[in-house]
Amino acid sequence: MNSLCLRAIARCLLTVTLLAAVRPASAQVRSIDHRVVARAPYYHTFNKRLPPVQGKVLVLQVRPYDGPGVSPLFDGDAGLAEIARTMDARVRLMDGMLRSDGPTLRPEHWPAIALGDEENVTGEPRLAGNRRVSLSVTHPSREWKRLIQPLLDEAGAGHYVVISLGLAELYLRQDWLGRKSLPIGTGHVVPVNWMNDLESTVGVLSLSGALYNRDGRLIRAGSEGIIAGKPTFWQGVLAKTITGGHGRITTIGDADDPQTVLQTHRRTDLPNAPLAWEVAMDNLLLQLLSRDGLRLPEASQDG
Repeated sequence: MNSLCLRAIARCLLTVTLLAAVRPASAQVRSIDHRVVARAPYYHTFNKRLPPVQGKVLVLQVRPYDGPGVSPLFDGDAGLAEIARTMDARVRLMDGMLRSDGPTLRPEHWPAIALGDEENVTGEPRLAGNRRVSLSVTHPSREWKRLIQPLLDEAGAGHYVVISLGLAELYLRQDWLGRKSLPIGTGHVVPVNWMNDLESTVGVLSLSGALYNRDGRLIRAGSEGIIAGKPTFWQGVLAKTITGGHGRITTIGDADDPQTVLQTHRRTDLPNAPLAWEVAMDNLLLQLLSRDGLRLPEASQDG
């Protein structure tokens, strides 16, 4: 074998070694499931043949979304982390729910759930006129799955729920009368001005969750919006001009401000105007577990 071949082989081995060093091993074993969700509420059942959830459920700490396609709007945002920590206390008030910190592993090992425009979530090119929203679940690493088992045994739980807090990007809807709105969750519809563009997505601070059984099989996943941006006509025009077609309106005002999200923003369409994040958390867990008691406006309950 001549010296040129030896040098070429050495370069290849060095490249492989460097790639292995900079890329975590967990990234090589994780998989991602995508599902298009046609309309709100934004949920999908991945395993319909598994038996219904019974007994205790382990709910892991709410974590800022840190998966593929993470929005730069909240990248490293301390306010978002504070909001996530405070939301954990809500779990302790719900029957049959047990709160846990989960495995002590880096974020890249954890499951992550995202909701948004199909192109942004899946990375697939967007076709003209395609206004589809996709739900994406990045599964945990093998090490994470191994470490969750003793936590389930200690809690006496047969299922666990993982929750991500982050930015969803959703499309406006228009009814047959021409009225436009932004559905962001279960019975949660935000009215918008009729001049707004249907082809632009609007940023929504959302709680997204996934339900797994103890074997690590994904059962159901979905998302509930908390607070949405307030798009204007000119924002849509500017966004489409910058991108050359599909616009993205990602501003949500004070969505990363703990005071606004945790104490100020309320669901005025519900009795006693509860805090919007509490309603989102309650409905997310009830929807994932297919249980009764959803918090809905009277009009939704009658329908």
